[in-house]
Amino acid sequence: MCVGPEGDFTPAEYQTARDHGCVPMSLGPIILRVETATMYGLSVLGHELRGS
Repeated sequence: MCVGPEGDFTPAEYQTARDHGCVPMSLGPIILRVETATMYGLSVLGHELRGS
């Protein structure tokens, strides 16, 4: 999981991530601070991996 910096990733950073197997996703229209986005993303990932 990669959490974007303030101002988002550059097109080159997006391409590098995709070249290394990352799949882009969004947390929706909400804008979160990096600390909050990280915790939110980990909780969603944990939920999906547990199959709950």
